[in-house]
Amino acid sequence: MEVTLLGKNETMSGIESALKVIGGVEAVSIFENLFYAKEHLADHSSALLLLDGDDEAVSWQYVVDELKASGPEVRIVLLKEDSYDAAKAYDAGVFDYLMKPVDEKQLIRVIVKYTMHQKRVNKP
Repeated sequence: MEVTLLGKNETMSGIESALKVIGGVEAVSIFENLFYAKEHLADHSSALLLLDGDDEAVSWQYVVDELKASGPEVRIVLLKEDSYDAAKAYDAGVFDYLMKPVDEKQLIRVIVKYTMHQKRVNKP
């Protein structure tokens, strides 16, 4: 499984390290720019993307809309410092919502949830 991270490198490098420790993740790509993230995701049949919702450079709602428009197969996990936007995030179509700082157990839960979802989707 490949995981894509979209947000400031300082924020996402800790998550990248945690994903490598967890295992089962073949590759982690970090992007600070939505355009490059979309370009990267276009080359993959399915994707799990962790989005820093606290990045003030661009609205997380705009990013979710843009990524959903590029393909419904992208599963977005919104990362926020508070739970204020959780209901809005699920209404917008995010796959999951995690509070920052992201706990390793929560990352494992999301990976398991995504893996199970992929098995259901790809079931013959």
